[in-house]
Amino acid sequence: MGLASLRMIHVTTTTFWLLQSLLGQSVRGALKSVTVGVSVASVVAILLILPMSLLF
Repeated sequence: MGLASLRMIHVTTTTFWLLQSLLGQSVRGALKSVTVGVSVASVVAILLILPMSLLF
């Protein structure tokens, strides 16, 4: 459940706007940066969760 919610961090959250202002990027640039970061985090999380689900 938490992994799925990680993918939806974009424009609707305060975190997005905070990162956009801290990085000094345009909305479009921040959207690209946040999308890449969240996508990498999602892939890493699923790669950690799947093997653990086989053990437990």
